[in-house]
Amino acid sequence: MRNVIRSSEVTLLAAIPVPRGVYDTAYEPERTLPCDVLNVSMREVYEAQSRDHYPEYVLDIGHYTNYNDEDACVFEGKRYSVLRHNVSGDLHMMLTIERERKA
Repeated sequence: MRNVIRSSEVTLLAAIPVPRGVYDTAYEPERTLPCDVLNVSMREVYEAQSRDHYPEYVLDIGHYTNYNDEDACVFEGKRYSVLRHNVSGDLHMMLTIERERKA
């Protein structure tokens, strides 16, 4: 069982295709949800680092139906990418996030 560090909120962002045949994506805020901030396990850190990722937080956003495959979020004023999402035994959705990298 993970320890809840604190409660906060997260804004999930969905990639919306830009019209007129442009291949980039634009981010549009979808919705803001309450969340619990959980500790990142050392196992998750080691596994992610082996793939050149650096997880910073695990967020519990409540029931799994709150998540619609968003690939980015804004948490505490910073933009993050969703590295992984999984459903816990009690049907809560957990998002593992890392700070977005500049291209």
